[in-house]
Amino acid sequence: MKLLLQRDYRLLGWKGDPFFLAHRSDGAVFRLRPAEFAFLLRCDGETEIDPDAWPPVPDWALEAGIAAECAPGERLLPEQEYRLYPNRRMEYMELSVTGRCNLNCKHCFNAADSNPRTVEPTQEQLLTLLRRMADCGVCRLRLDGGEPLVRRDLLSITAEMAKQGIVLHEMITNGTLITPELLDGLEKQGHHPVWFVSFDGLGCHDWLRGVPGTEERVLKNIRLLCERGDYVHVHQCVWKGSLPSIRPTALRMKEMGVSRYRLVTVEPSVRWVSIAPDQTITTEEWLEYLPGFLDWWYENDLDMDLDVWGWWSGQKCSRRVTIVPDLFSRGMDERARTCHEASNRCFIDADGRMVRCIALSGITAAYGVKCPNVYQGDDLQQILTESEFMDQMNCTCGELKKRLPECQACRWKDSCGLGCRAEAMAQGNGMDGLDRRMCLFFNGGCYEKLKAVAEKHSLKYV
Repeated sequence: MKLLLQRDYRLLGWKGDPFFLAHRSDGAVFRLRPAEFAFLLRCDGETEIDPDAWPPVPDWALEAGIAAECAPGERLLPEQEYRLYPNRRMEYMELSVTGRCNLNCKHCFNAADSNPRTVEPTQEQLLTLLRRMADCGVCRLRLDGGEPLVRRDLLSITAEMAKQGIVLHEMITNGTLITPELLDGLEKQGHHPVWFVSFDGLGCHDWLRGVPGTEERVLKNIRLLCERGDYVHVHQCVWKGSLPSIRPTALRMKEMGVSRYRLVTVEPSVRWVSIAPDQTITTEEWLEYLPGFLDWWYENDLDMDLDVWGWWSGQKCSRRVTIVPDLFSRGMDERARTCHEASNRCFIDADGRMVRCIALSGITAAYGVKCPNVYQGDDLQQILTESEFMDQMNCTCGELKKRLPECQACRWKDSCGLGCRAEAMAQGNGMDGLDRRMCLFFNGGCYEKLKAVAEKHSLKYV
């Protein structure tokens, strides 16, 4: 019997992580056991496979159509052949394609009317970087800005991504510049991204975004995306004046067909504090608000995934929830990295600086923290192989706790994931310091309240 790995799959690996299967259409990668990898490596249309010999045939590979019997002469495509990348694994990245934006948001340092960061990589810089990413085994990208859709050459950039086998997984946008023509162009290239659209509340959006009529345009484009069948993730920034808008906005998003709804409080940036000093929601106020909101959400059975940044993540289909700071509940231990999300997706800013996440971009620049720069001579593959940057990415909760005596003595040390590194820096505690929000969360009783919400609504608590 001769089997062939089907065309939508390929085998790949990285230094220290050699056994993976990639789904080429969406860029997702799956870790394989050595025996599974050895079997799929033989599915080349040439090797005779004995079902009774080692390696054993994994039933899932045949049942899912990943490998199948082939006709005489069928072979793997060149781009399907196994490739081992010399750098460490980083198959997913976030890339800012511009520092420009078309809105004047009151909370953002990229605002068009506030000494904007007009820095923007050239098209050639971006195309070269995409080729280097492909050489490092990057399979998926999230595009960000500024506002990425202000680039007139955006489709040329996404075309190069398709050429290099890099999937546009997510597009982060303020939603004002989405057009049917853009969507058609991406679809022709084979891209079907998750659309991560900012919308800051019914009756409130225009105030935060600083441009009249923006709310109507964004709602229209959210509906356009939903009607086309795209996965839409709406991101709502919250301040004191917008709290009453959350529930009606959530109901409107449900009615429109939005797939995922996210809430995050506005960070007290220098710009925000100078414009709206009395509108910041404190951590204490937000944690007091959340239990009642979550109870309302599940009482009304809103048919969307829910993400309250930093605190709660829930999936509509499985009714599984994760209380985000509680790492122990997710079966993790001190070997877990200090930021699970950042460890799987680093960020490259429009000026070329590489940081662990977008939240660290502005604050590291403000503090003058030196970062590797892919547009100023630092080699991407070298950065992803052996560097101080990778040491930061791979730092575990156990390693960080050793630097924090207060955390070692805390009763919640086996549950707390130590919070956000950007938040710790913003609080003046340094990248390796305490994120005091976690202390408030656990010691202030919010943790117990959120667990009670999960139990009340029979949610599968992870």
